[in-house]
Amino acid sequence: MAKRKKDRTSREYVHRKCRGVTAIDGPEFSALADPLANMTGTYCSECEDMFPIAEFAWADTGERISEYYERYQQQASATQRFLASRTGMFVMAAVAGVLALLGGVLVLRMPVAAVVLAGLAVIAMFALHTLLIGPMILKQVLGTSDPRQLD
Repeated sequence: MAKRKKDRTSREYVHRKCRGVTAIDGPEFSALADPLANMTGTYCSECEDMFPIAEFAWADTGERISEYYERYQQQASATQRFLASRTGMFVMAAVAGVLALLGGVLVLRMPVAAVVLAGLAVIAMFALHTLLIGPMILKQVLGTSDPRQLD
């Protein structure tokens, strides 16, 4: 079971190269705090540029964010890690879009409608992943559907 912090809405991290501290909140914090999302880089407000996750540590614990990810990822199966990741989300959205496009062209024989249907399928899959699939897997693996509450 994951350790949790109650009511955390923001967090700071340190770029280990320049020692600059960046505060993060909102959806960006949720994405960075999610160890199953498979984020590969983040922004340094001091350098004003993006760098690999391995170059950053949480300011409050000193733990490298890459090590934080590894610690929590060990609790999930390969399938859970894939389904909860951004890569998994894009793959599921692409499959939904292609299937909708093929269905619209081959079954409905309406190419223009097929493109609209494919676009809607992709949007629906992004929403489904963000609102249901990702949080459900986080809850199964880490005991919380809100990654901002993890230590």
